[in-house]
Amino acid sequence: MKPIILFLAAMLAVSCNAEAQLEEKPVPKAPYLTPVPLKAHWTITLRHPGHTGESAKAGGAEPVASSFPVSIDVVKSAKVKQTTLSFPDGTTRRFDQVDPYVLVSTPAGVSLSILDNNTPPYPLYSDGFLFTNCVKLANYKDVATYKGIVCFHYQSNSGEAWVAVDSMLPVLAKEASGIIAEYQFKAPPESDLTLPPEEAAVLEKQQKALKIFRELR
Repeated sequence: MKPIILFLAAMLAVSCNAEAQLEEKPVPKAPYLTPVPLKAHWTITLRHPGHTGESAKAGGAEPVASSFPVSIDVVKSAKVKQTTLSFPDGTTRRFDQVDPYVLVSTPAGVSLSILDNNTPPYPLYSDGFLFTNCVKLANYKDVATYKGIVCFHYQSNSGEAWVAVDSMLPVLAKEASGIIAEYQFKAPPESDLTLPPEEAAVLEKQQKALKIFRELR
């Protein structure tokens, strides 16, 4: 009789422990993803399915297209957002965004364009956190761990995302085509970002021209 009692006591303890773990399991609450802060700095490392950043090898993966970034670094303050794309050949290109304009400094001078949803200023452009459109309660799957970080896992036809439970910031995201974006958040800028002088001059000229145009209407 005693062994049976001990066995039942052990089973009860296991059951209680399992129930306690279920009770402690975090559940997502709105907002399910932290909005992009006023000041922030994050880097996205991109992995492309079936591709590497190295030269193609026989029977192996093909190199990433030179026009496709392998990482995206974003630094933003209240008015200026700086996005630097790094490419497989080691080159970089920076885009400075002052809504609704995007400015780029090139050897030929400064180019200015207006943000347009139909024509993004650069590959994988996002005004928020890349590949996180699936982060909605309806798409919530379960709690998962990635590199020791406890995350909420979301999945839909558009892709998957893993959001840190403690910060509600994205940790990993996967687009439907298979492109993977791994996030790393860094210390935000201490002061407001400013445009390089040549870009500031072009922007000021554009704003003055727009003001005159509006006054003439």
